[in-house]
Amino acid sequence: MTLSTVIVFVETLFVFQASPVAVSSDLMDGIYVATQNEIFHFSEDTVVETVSRAGNEMLSGITDIEFSGNWLYVLIGERKILRKFDRRLNYIGDIELMVRSSNLALSPDGDIWLFDEFSKKLAHYSSVGDPVEIMRISGRNAVLSDAVLIGFAEWHKVIDCLPIYDTAPKSIPYMDVPILWEKSEKVVIPSFEYNAKLKLFPTTRNVWISDGNIAYTQGDSIHICNYGTIEWKFFKKFPEHIVIFNSGLYAVSGKNLLKVGVKWQK
Repeated sequence: MTLSTVIVFVETLFVFQASPVAVSSDLMDGIYVATQNEIFHFSEDTVVETVSRAGNEMLSGITDIEFSGNWLYVLIGERKILRKFDRRLNYIGDIELMVRSSNLALSPDGDIWLFDEFSKKLAHYSSVGDPVEIMRISGRNAVLSDAVLIGFAEWHKVIDCLPIYDTAPKSIPYMDVPILWEKSEKVVIPSFEYNAKLKLFPTTRNVWISDGNIAYTQGDSIHICNYGTIEWKFFKKFPEHIVIFNSGLYAVSGKNLLKVGVKWQK
């Protein structure tokens, strides 16, 4: 079933001094937004908490954030540190990592996954930071040069959603798996042990996974699987980061945090 959208409003909620590097849902009614040096918590479209310190140390070098359960995980990629905060942005402690990664993904059960773009390794940690396994990329996927980890999704839903160009998808078990996106080659691959990949149409600009929801940009539109399509004509630039809700989405474009309210129509 194809759904269309009626855009109710587009609102600039906040303009940051520095461009945000990541955004995550708080799994309630709000979102977290991180710049390299600060984290903001928005609830009911208002900033309710901010943090720029982890204990006695200033925050610096943030590359990604993800929220699960009652914990916000903050990745300091170059330093191989994962900082843990509670819902109210109180600092809990650090997890030392064995890999360097700029992107973080959390499985549905709260386990931590990272992709080391330099050594081509996918690292899996428990929710408390204990190492579980490290897998090295192999086979035909080893040629991917700039893949990034974008989240968890069921592979059959990825196949049904994305605009596949010329690669016959391989069937893998019905479970959530870590998904990597190779933007330059327009390729999406699941966890390494499956040795499967999808080649997307060249007009695909970006792919996102937001709390299991899959979205991509093609042409002048953002396609949100199982929801509908939004024609993006509000700003010259497409958003770098999005969070999807039933009522629409939050998007980061440059230094702007936007709220886009929509009604999904059959």
